[in-house]
Amino acid sequence: MKIKIIIPLIFISNIIHGQDPSFSQFDLNMMYTNPAYASYEGGTRILLHSRNQWNRINENFNNSLLELSSRMVLNRNNRKLKSSWCYGINILSEDLEAFPEIGNSVFLNKQEITLMPFTLELKISNNSYISAAPLNVSFRKYDLIWDDMLFSDMLDDYGNIFNTTSFNPDLFVHENWIGDLSYGFIYTMHGKYSNNQSNRFNIGFASHHALQPIESFSNNNTNSSKIPIRLTIHSEFYSAIPLNISTRPFIPFYRTLIKHERYIKDGNMLMSKTEIGGTMFINNTPLEIGSLFRINKNTQDKNTFQSWIPIIRYRISQGKHLYAISYSYDLNIATNNSIKLVDSGTTHEIGFIMHLFSGRGGNRECAAFKQMDNNPLYQNIVRNSRSKK
Repeated sequence: MKIKIIIPLIFISNIIHGQDPSFSQFDLNMMYTNPAYASYEGGTRILLHSRNQWNRINENFNNSLLELSSRMVLNRNNRKLKSSWCYGINILSEDLEAFPEIGNSVFLNKQEITLMPFTLELKISNNSYISAAPLNVSFRKYDLIWDDMLFSDMLDDYGNIFNTTSFNPDLFVHENWIGDLSYGFIYTMHGKYSNNQSNRFNIGFASHHALQPIESFSNNNTNSSKIPIRLTIHSEFYSAIPLNISTRPFIPFYRTLIKHERYIKDGNMLMSKTEIGGTMFINNTPLEIGSLFRINKNTQDKNTFQSWIPIIRYRISQGKHLYAISYSYDLNIATNNSIKLVDSGTTHEIGFIMHLFSGRGGNRECAAFKQMDNNPLYQNIVRNSRSKK
């Protein structure tokens, strides 16, 4: 019985100072990827994102994310210099339940709030923008529910349960909020000629856990218990097929996506993760479909294909506003000694996005789409979205 208790406690300890929750649709939870994405697509954006991971193994993970961002135009009447103040908030919840079927349920909840009070979006030329989020503050805490845990000194030789236990809840010390910092930058460039005005390219960099706070199960204040720094490089490219969109092709737009993350501690890489793929817009329909591949690497292994992730999205437009629902499915295709699909089961992700636009037209110019009313990419997305009356 003691072994069954020790294992989940060790497992939880590793989770606490391990890597961050991973969402497959990284282009969906934009500010979680890079805080400089605050109101990147203009107006007010609200995201609800949920992930249910590995439903076949004993340790169940459930992650939920709420993102809210908006903007304010700083110099609306200045023709030469266009800039906006963007701001947002992330609320992340991560649940872990270990060994529920044997009565030793260890439940851990992580809550994290990230405040992005100042992202500056600057139009540096007619076709390019820089978005900078130099200082973002996050606070996280962990709650351990241990009342239902079963220990060896609670059982007699016949399996009867007593109400005494040797477990000391004071060992768990992370019931208070822990502070941290992050920052990020994005460069965006749009096509400047008539045959590629619908094209868009961006590249960004973000760093999370700049303070590397201590997080461990029993507050062992050692260097090994620091959270690794998470460094993220990501890029996205939109283009039309063919470049002249007036021909109304079956696939009017496609985009390619890539994100590379590294977890760094004491100058050494603990692991890296690369996700690459793309999506395409289906003409005259509200559908966007695509897929991603995830490649993992740690200090011992070579690059290993970990997951194939098909994605489908459905868009609805209503007046000035745009809504979308998105679903993805993680198919574990690992061939090394890591957890196989037959062991882990399925992983589902679903997201709901609302783009809300109001007030004067200034908030409809942004790094993602330039002037939305005249931008071919944005107009095509709205035109192909099913109207809701």
